[in-house]
Amino acid sequence: MTPYLSPEVLMISTIVVGIFLLMSLVAMAFMYNHFHQILTQQDEIITSMQTDLNAMCSGAVGVGEHLRKLEERTQRLVQRQDALETQEAPERSYRHAIKMLRNGANLDQIMSDCGLARGEAELLMLNKSIDQYNAQSNY
Repeated sequence: MTPYLSPEVLMISTIVVGIFLLMSLVAMAFMYNHFHQILTQQDEIITSMQTDLNAMCSGAVGVGEHLRKLEERTQRLVQRQDALETQEAPERSYRHAIKMLRNGANLDQIMSDCGLARGEAELLMLNKSIDQYNAQSNY
């Protein structure tokens, strides 16, 4: 036995399926429109972020160039300072040796504390003796 469907039932079923398909099509159109809006917004956000990233990269290049110049300047200043310290080192050791002589230090103490050669220390001692002699002669 084959089930028999009346033409009215078939017509109603066809109408119901048609309405369901039509409603599904309308729902899909709304979903498409909604997803299209979301996609458009995301594209705008991505474009904005790309613009920001490009600006940041350009700024980073500028900062990198500035940093390179600062490093070069710092290196030049360090070299100048080293050169000045090298030039002042002997002068400071001579001044210190003269102070030590005035305070009664002997030749070996001056040589070891000031890093002077024996000849340099002897010249300073001779200079001190000449200064003392000149000071006594003026009285």
